[in-house]
Amino acid sequence: MIVATQALRQEIKKSGVEELEERKKIVIDFLKNLTKNANSQFEDTKVYRKSFKGQICDWLKDSSTWLDSDNLKFSIAGESVPPDLVEKLKLEYTLRLIIAVAKQATKDKQDE
Repeated sequence: MIVATQALRQEIKKSGVEELEERKKIVIDFLKNLTKNANSQFEDTKVYRKSFKGQICDWLKDSSTWLDSDNLKFSIAGESVPPDLVEKLKLEYTLRLIIAVAKQATKDKQDE
């Protein structure tokens, strides 16, 4: 949750696709560098019959695996949102999904 939040809020001095890739890299690098114990927890936790770690990577690589953006029409004050901003919104929603799933998994674990 913390790393995904950092990816959302961290100031990145790049723009466009480079900014999006840098935000994704923050989370992916965290997952690559997990300790053995933490890695096993991410691997043992299942989301859609897949390890949580694998699911996070899939969501970050391609948000269309969970977000049907073909049917989304973004507009603000009646004006269409440019495609680069749509991609930024999709990444933000994906990071927020990761935060929500992690929060729920933590809550479920505490309830056991």
